[in-house]
Amino acid sequence: MESQAGGFRHRRDGLAYRLFVEDQAGRWRPTKRVTPSVTHLTPKLREIYALRYELGHASHAAFASAKVKNDFGFFLQIMNPLTARYDRYYRRSLILRILGKIKRIIISFGRRQH
Repeated sequence: MESQAGGFRHRRDGLAYRLFVEDQAGRWRPTKRVTPSVTHLTPKLREIYALRYELGHASHAAFASAKVKNDFGFFLQIMNPLTARYDRYYRRSLILRILGKIKRIIISFGRRQH
């Protein structure tokens, strides 16, 4: 059960964020056991949850439009900039990527010596 704690926490945090957004917009939503809130999230997590929320809504609208146009490329055209923006939140910093590359070169060089 402990291995799943992070997943449950992550889902609760995301739900609390989405409920907060719906309440702020004055939209109806079903009652949940999770309290609407964003105060428990770091600024970076707030940005990530906001982008996930945007991705969810955009994907539904883009898919419906692509279906009407019978053009899946239209869906990708709409979604690719959003997914690229989302991917940047999880990309390792430049210094970590450089250090990782150096480590792989050293390991590779060590293997060739044997």
